[in-house]
Amino acid sequence: LKAAKDFKIDIAGGYMIGDKEIDIICGKKALLKTILIVKKANNVIPSVKAEHTFNDLLSSVNFILSIG
Repeated sequence: LKAAKDFKIDIAGGYMIGDKEIDIICGKKALLKTILIVKKANNVIPSVKAEHTFNDLLSSVNFILSIG
C-alpha cells in the first residue's frame, strides 16, 4: 500500500495472485480481489478464502484478461 501511495499507483480493481495464505491475507488487506494458485503437490487449503482459485498462474491470467 505504501508503494501504491508513493508512486501514485491506482490499485482499485486490482488482483493479488498467490499460492500461500499470507498472499491472500495481504490482498484482502489491500482491498484487492484475490486469486489462490493451488499447487497439485501441495493440497493444503488456506483458512482464508480467496475470491477465485486456479491450478496455475496462466489460468489466473487468462481469467483476468477474459473479464476485461
